[in-house]
Amino acid sequence: MKKIVLLGAFDRYNYGDNLMPILFERFIKKYRPEVLEEFQLEYAAVSKADLTNYKCLPSESINDYTTLLNDGSAVIVIGGEVLCATNATLYLHMQKSALFNKFLTLVKKVTRRYFSLYSDWFYSAKWEYPFIVDPASFEASVKVIYNTVGGGIQWLRPKDKKTVVDRLNKASYVSVRDTRTQAQVQELTSETGLAPDSAFLMSDLVDDDTFAEHVSEKVRLACSEDYIVFQAAPTKVGNSIESVVENLKSVAQKNNKKIILLPIGYASGHDDNEYLVKLSAILDYQHQLLYPLNVWEIMYVIKQSSLFIGTSLHGVITAMAYAKPHVGLNPQIPKLDSFLKDWSLAPFNKCLDMRSAAKILDYVDNECLEKLKENRDRINQSIIENNNKILDIIKEK
Repeated sequence: MKKIVLLGAFDRYNYGDNLMPILFERFIKKYRPEVLEEFQLEYAAVSKADLTNYKCLPSESINDYTTLLNDGSAVIVIGGEVLCATNATLYLHMQKSALFNKFLTLVKKVTRRYFSLYSDWFYSAKWEYPFIVDPASFEASVKVIYNTVGGGIQWLRPKDKKTVVDRLNKASYVSVRDTRTQAQVQELTSETGLAPDSAFLMSDLVDDDTFAEHVSEKVRLACSEDYIVFQAAPTKVGNSIESVVENLKSVAQKNNKKIILLPIGYASGHDDNEYLVKLSAILDYQHQLLYPLNVWEIMYVIKQSSLFIGTSLHGVITAMAYAKPHVGLNPQIPKLDSFLKDWSLAPFNKCLDMRSAAKILDYVDNECLEKLKENRDRINQSIIENNNKILDIIKEK
């Protein structure tokens, strides 16, 4: 049987990355069930992984699929900042210790070439830039498609850039999630398209039964009061912890809401929980730190909130998907700022510092909430069209 292999960073637990294959599978079952009569869905990352304890899908190594696919199969690189992640960079995110991650990051800076050799020994696709896939790497005749990916190629050395562009030009279709990425791939000769991040479709694909099955009573109880959600990665927050505490407390007090501190980036190098534990220790206001949570619990916490503030792109995307007020924290995060500028509405359509974020609810009224719903519905339709196009291309003989 022909296969559709969804390829992404599914071998470490990081909410947005792990959510994408789950939602794409649900899309097919809801909108295109006939695809499953012809194709079997499977999931691949650089390494084999089983993160079912977080309610994620198990994945196999993409290296194994180079010899396992039949003619007419397809590989979909789905979402994420995949242009152009290296094997060595991805290896850093696989560490279990934040301290060891920092040590390896330093080693990588000092001995880049030797570190690459070291990391390739432990963790590597058969090719550099593992999510930039050459169809020729497979024994069978397969199509390669990119579904709402992000990132860039202009920073690459000329030789590496040529390799990447050559591979992308062999793709059957390349869709990107923001105009920042679109500008990076203008020179491609393969067909390209612009569509919002495919995970955005969650409100259309996830029903209440899913939350009833996978969200714990503890999380439900925490979400029974009116609250705002705060998330941040320590290297991305862009504000002193004292400033964050002051302004977070201000917005919560002014609007009579409690605070939920929500780690989203669990992978090594993101370390949300490490930062939020420190913040919790000095936040003298009603709050709760929820950790660890599975993917459905993270989604539920944001879905039920009155406001999301954070550095996580998929935290913001979840808030947008459920038409919730949202703040992308720190204007110095290009992928987050670009996505908001392309797809959100004023006053939410750019990243803010913490002081400005604390005032955001001043602009929220019933009219604003209705506009967020209308924008969500418009974006959902764009994603449905893009997903359908991808599946049509795969089914073409």
